[in-house]
Amino acid sequence: MLEFLDGDDEDFQQFQKHFHGNSKLRGFADVTTYVPPVGSSVQEQQESARKRSAYYILTGLGVGNLNLWRFVEPERYDQEPIWEHLQNFVAGGNTAMMAAFLPSSASPGVLAIAAVCRDKNLRVWPMEYTKTNSGDEGNDDSAEAEDTNFLGGVHTVNSHFNIQNTTDIVAIHGQYAYGISLMGEAYRICFPDSTNLNSSCERLPRQVFELEKLGGGGISKSRRSNVMLESLAASDDGKTIVVVSSEGIFYYSNKLPDIGSSDAAHLRIIGKNASENTLFKAPMKVYTPKIKSKDNKVKSEAMMTVVTNPSDEDSDEEGGYINVDPTETFAARWMVPSRGQDCWVCGVRNASHWVGPPESKVKEPSRAQLEAQQKEKMRSQRRQDRLAKRAKDAAAQRNNTSDPETPVAAKPKTTPRSSAKKAVKSQPNVQTSATTANVSAEKRPLADLTRRLSQNSGAGDDDDEDYTGSDDNTPSIASLLSELEHFKKRNAEIKTEWQRRLLGERQLRRKWKQREEEFLDQLNDSLTKLDAAEVEVDRLRVLLRDAEKRFAFEKARVEQENSVKSRYEQLCEQMNDKMALVADQKRLLEQTTRSLLKEVDRNVHALKNAVILEKTECVVCKDQQAVTAVVPCGHLCFCEQDAETYRRNCTAQYPTCPICQQEIVSLLRIYT
Repeated sequence: MLEFLDGDDEDFQQFQKHFHGNSKLRGFADVTTYVPPVGSSVQEQQESARKRSAYYILTGLGVGNLNLWRFVEPERYDQEPIWEHLQNFVAGGNTAMMAAFLPSSASPGVLAIAAVCRDKNLRVWPMEYTKTNSGDEGNDDSAEAEDTNFLGGVHTVNSHFNIQNTTDIVAIHGQYAYGISLMGEAYRICFPDSTNLNSSCERLPRQVFELEKLGGGGISKSRRSNVMLESLAASDDGKTIVVVSSEGIFYYSNKLPDIGSSDAAHLRIIGKNASENTLFKAPMKVYTPKIKSKDNKVKSEAMMTVVTNPSDEDSDEEGGYINVDPTETFAARWMVPSRGQDCWVCGVRNASHWVGPPESKVKEPSRAQLEAQQKEKMRSQRRQDRLAKRAKDAAAQRNNTSDPETPVAAKPKTTPRSSAKKAVKSQPNVQTSATTANVSAEKRPLADLTRRLSQNSGAGDDDDEDYTGSDDNTPSIASLLSELEHFKKRNAEIKTEWQRRLLGERQLRRKWKQREEEFLDQLNDSLTKLDAAEVEVDRLRVLLRDAEKRFAFEKARVEQENSVKSRYEQLCEQMNDKMALVADQKRLLEQTTRSLLKEVDRNVHALKNAVILEKTECVVCKDQQAVTAVVPCGHLCFCEQDAETYRRNCTAQYPTCPICQQEIVSLLRIYT
């Protein structure tokens, strides 16, 4: 038990701890402040006396019995508190999962207890207040009894009732009980005020929560949507609720309508757990603190206490911490519009999330970054200009050096990838230019020789006009003629070589063109296969997503079937035990029946003998057998001694039969 103590410093608070060892204190469930009923003299006595608080403590989770304790704080800090065990009662099952006090909001001092056992319906115990005196206290210590006299009484449990169809309740907060069905559907029921709790509340209306649908990208709502809920927490006033799914997605609402109203209870997504620790998923408590200012209590926004790092993931130490966040702040941090696309923060596809960082979180580039970007743009522009100029110069050079007789390669087939075609087309142009250059170089000496011969022949004609019949120019003409023949022969060889090379080049061009067509066909086939493969990949991705969804659904269904199967096996075991018990009881009943029948037979025989004996006994002495009959009625009613005695002692004038009162004429002795 912990208490807050105010120290000398207003900002400093410390805990005072009280310990008490008892096995009945195991399995803590809930605690509430002891408040006496309204109008009792105990309240005035407590207000006038010293201020000492008392609390009711409920324990027993994990077992089948609940224990009610009362804790009374000491009068002074150097004294010991009072731990008083008030009552032990059955929880309604083998294992109590949760239990809570239900204080009345209308009548202070009126309490009730609600508890849920495994595979059992919710059970409610209305508590009755009983005034006690010093001699009536159950505590043997007279000093402790005297210390608790100022409380005036105690609450006890005397009766209970069950609320139907509440075996899947997972949490009790305030006057509301929250449940998660096997199909993942969350709902809640509202308890009436503790002053009105009775057996007529066995069937209470429920309110089903509609979860925001996942995977659709829109704002459509669905109750199921293949979402398996794992934990739930809500405020005591029933206005705020936080639900966590098995995937770590938070569902939230702070404006829940009242149960029974026509408005639907929608829970929207506010975020996703980013921690790898699975224990982070469970929120501990959602509560609404009351802020007191100028003697006025004002409710603030709901707060959520979450276990954020219970095991300290990043270190080997056992230390951890809890995180307290306002739920409205938590929602505002995550709930921003995204128009149905994946959230950039948590990856959830939802219309209430961000598609990109908000303007407030986008960092503006600095001046140095802007200058670097501008320089990079200018550098890339200059590079593109140089490449374009080089391509233009190369095209002009190819046009200037091309030979008209050189056949031009046919234009290849158009393909989706034009860049590959250009790379292949550049090779024959290089070969053509090289061949043309070689032929021009070989033709150049022949042209020079022809020009020289023409000049010499002209000079020879002039000389013949002046010097006719002269033999001085004969060697020069012969040498020129021999040189001419040599160059003609050389020219023929060059022409033959050129024709041979041209023929080879044409053959190479035809082969290159054939290879180019084959390459383009292969390229087209590859591109077609690539496009088909991309389409197939997209189709397989869609199938994979569908398969993942089906797998998740099948997994959930198998888990549900396993839970149902385990429940069925438990019921079968219980049925077998009960059938064995019934068989034992049947065998015992048969044995008892046989013994009773024998006893009945004996009694029947005895009764028959007694009836026969009763019919023939003497009506006077009731001891001897009647052997004398009355004439004329014929009743056999006297023994042999009493017959004469009755006749002699009869006071009437005419004796009568003691049975039928008919006049006796005579008595007749009967022999058997």
